[in-house]
Amino acid sequence: MELVRSMEMAARNLELSLCPTGDYLPYHKLHIDRQYRAKVLFYDCYHNVGRWLDAMLRLEEAIGYQIPPELESVMLRHARSMFDNPDHLPFTPIGNNHVEPYFELHSLREGLMALNALAKYRGSRWAVQQGNRMLESMMSLSRPDSSWTLEAFDYYHKLGTPETAEAYRQPNVSHNGRIIEALVWFYETTGNSIAIELADRFATYHLEHTVHNDGTFNSESDSGHTHSYLNTLRGLLLFGQLTNQRQYIE
Repeated sequence: MELVRSMEMAARNLELSLCPTGDYLPYHKLHIDRQYRAKVLFYDCYHNVGRWLDAMLRLEEAIGYQIPPELESVMLRHARSMFDNPDHLPFTPIGNNHVEPYFELHSLREGLMALNALAKYRGSRWAVQQGNRMLESMMSLSRPDSSWTLEAFDYYHKLGTPETAEAYRQPNVSHNGRIIEALVWFYETTGNSIAIELADRFATYHLEHTVHNDGTFNSESDSGHTHSYLNTLRGLLLFGQLTNQRQYIE
């Protein structure tokens, strides 16, 4: 019961993480200084839209937590708006009155996890169709070596080819490593074969460049963002289990 109580508190925290003066977009993070003063930071909010939906729908399935219908409705609206672009990828909508848009691929994992949760727990046809479009787009925008063709993104050009986008050109745990687990989940839910093709593409790269065969930490990898690195490890394990490839499991 203590675990259930903790999960209920986490769900309530997620409800209160939506900003009522910012169209109920989720706060980006909580900052606590050395004097233990806390403040919430409101930027890059669409990164947490996918996280919110994925977490809340899984909490509902696990413990029967009742998601307030009005909050689920507004978060579905935000999810639809962040995918409403020619790239069919989760981006901050251009022209949003609350959040400044910028090019990033860090939210691919969260976006696909939200679509997976909506498909799995809500039977959402839109989520399945949008997920299929997202995967087709990712396949065309990424190369066999797992790098991205930035110039092929419509969103990239609309923001004036920002220099910050260059960080996403080459494979990295912070974008195509961390998404492997979401690709495996979406395949398990929908059977979309492109999800496994992409998971195989990204897993092949990260098995060679991000980890060591004996399981020790690879200090020469791009593993500075801890939970992206851990998400990548979990993705490699899930992919290995799904495809019965011992090199990933071991």
